[in-house]
Amino acid sequence: VQKSLRGQRDKMPVINKLSNVVSIIYDGETFSSNSVDTLLQLDPSITLAAADTIKIGDTLTYTVTIVNESLIDLTNIPFEDQLPSGCDYDVDSFKVNSVSETPTVDGSNKLEYTIALIPKEDSTVIEFSVTVTGINA
Repeated sequence: VQKSLRGQRDKMPVINKLSNVVSIIYDGETFSSNSVDTLLQLDPSITLAAADTIKIGDTLTYTVTIVNESLIDLTNIPFEDQLPSGCDYDVDSFKVNSVSETPTVDGSNKLEYTIALIPKEDSTVIEFSVTVTGINA
């Protein structure tokens, strides 16, 4: 069973490109500037899915989807997750868009990784697993 930890976003279109042309009228004649486009960088949205019910010894897989709705590529995005106490990170389980990657996990069970690129109008899916030990550190 999976659940979303984020409410559904309204289905309104996202405007993330602003275009502007300035015109003046001088002596009865209209003069217009060149068009200038400005791209808006929108904050990525994040959805986390995991099981509702688990027991000691179970493997719990987290799936995190990060959506970049802007017209600008996002680069070098820090990703971090404080893993719950009572869980051990499963080495070699970390994947970004189905490609194995290696995050760092420190002694306090904090997982960190830098996402090199989330292309404009695209998403990145991060998956990793932990084993439930039930032991609080």
